[in-house]
Amino acid sequence: MIVSCVTSGVRAHIEACSHALNRGEALDIESILRSSGWDTVDSPVDANLNVIATCAVIETIENEMIKRAKALSSLNRPLVITEKTVDCSPIHLIAEPCQQL
Repeated sequence: MIVSCVTSGVRAHIEACSHALNRGEALDIESILRSSGWDTVDSPVDANLNVIATCAVIETIENEMIKRAKALSSLNRPLVITEKTVDCSPIHLIAEPCQQL
């Protein structure tokens, strides 16, 4: 779960690779953020936080997401990457509570 004390005016851009489990995880992340007062935006440039939901199961997808992560990190905004492992259990990354975005 991503936690923040900032509840208004914050925007997240969420991307997922083509795998159905990752799209589902991206929707779960969006739901958590929205219930915490975040908005989602279509462009990473308009976001305070960028999120990539990916997997380590398929190497070509993992390599594409690494390239995408490098591009998003060049925007100088926080970037969270969630990655499913071979057993399909998510690796959860938790933001610091009350972190200023």
